[in-house]
Amino acid sequence: MTDRTNFLRSMFAATVAVGFGAPLAAQTSILYANYSAPTATLNAHGIIPFLEMAEELSEGTLSTQFVGGGSVVTTRTTLFAMRDGLVDGVFLGSLYFPSELPVNNLFVDMGSAVDNAMAASGALAETFLFNCPECRQELSDWNVHFLGSWSTTPYDLICSRPVQSLSDLQGLRIRASGHSVSITDALGAVATSLTVTEIYEALQRNQVDCSFGVPGWLESYSLGDSAKYLLDLNAGAVMNPVLLSLRQDLWDELTEQQRRALIGAAPLGMAGAVFGYIEEDAEALTRTDRGYTVLEPEQAVLDAIAQQASHDVQRAVDTAASRGVSNAQEIAENFLETYARWVQLVDGVSTQDEYAQVLQREIYDRYPLD
Repeated sequence: MTDRTNFLRSMFAATVAVGFGAPLAAQTSILYANYSAPTATLNAHGIIPFLEMAEELSEGTLSTQFVGGGSVVTTRTTLFAMRDGLVDGVFLGSLYFPSELPVNNLFVDMGSAVDNAMAASGALAETFLFNCPECRQELSDWNVHFLGSWSTTPYDLICSRPVQSLSDLQGLRIRASGHSVSITDALGAVATSLTVTEIYEALQRNQVDCSFGVPGWLESYSLGDSAKYLLDLNAGAVMNPVLLSLRQDLWDELTEQQRRALIGAAPLGMAGAVFGYIEEDAEALTRTDRGYTVLEPEQAVLDAIAQQASHDVQRAVDTAASRGVSNAQEIAENFLETYARWVQLVDGVSTQDEYAQVLQREIYDRYPLD
């Protein structure tokens, strides 16, 4: 590591034993970073509980420190921070690295094909661990060891003005990412590329009229300060292959007990992130004091989205192939079969604990220790 890296790590890494009785010399410190605030749903309900449980299960041999709010990594630096050893773990927004992570982005670009966050998250994790050696190798090449996935809930359109028809949408500036870029084009609007942390200011300054996103963002990212209208589209989801991770070189140094602690905590992290979003969506739409209006789209809007979605999987495969993924078609087909099975697996699952049990049984009971 460079002197600068060592200096930055010394500023943020946890250095105090947590009192489980293990000697300090036996303890490994993990610095985990994300670009969003610690209070953001993904962190508060997913990543931070994962880290806390990993500490507990390690019996004092792991200590963790979470740093959010962009003070260590931004949306566009997470991958390089892992490669360079600046941090030990990140939520990796793969969609911000289409050239560096072409296999990961195959799943991002297939978002139109999924509308079940529990099934998509489970299918991603199973695919990465057991069905896609290319997925793991791509991450390992960037010094990233995979521990868990996550998918958003289905996307709607959050707007500063009421929109319901195709004519309403013509020429509107819409923040879009992943699969929602092609949907924006199909609706006759203009796609604008922004990170999730840039949406608030763009809406506030009228740089965009709408943003694709989930209802919970009205509150968690305060988009509802400027955008009071939500068009109920159920327009697919953004799949994030890497919610939970560790530096590969650090994973290689861990003891079996430490690895088992991280593996044992992963179902809680995944389930917490998924149900955090599900519950946040529901809570945001009950905020009568905020003056939100949920609008139903005209059928022509839904038809345009469905027509585009029918082409998006092949488009994602073709894009991945153009980026050098030789077996993109096979990877996509395998994932879709796994996703269909997971839709059945989570049918009737209504609580975070129930979902964590399914993840444990189907994935983490057979997670490889190597």
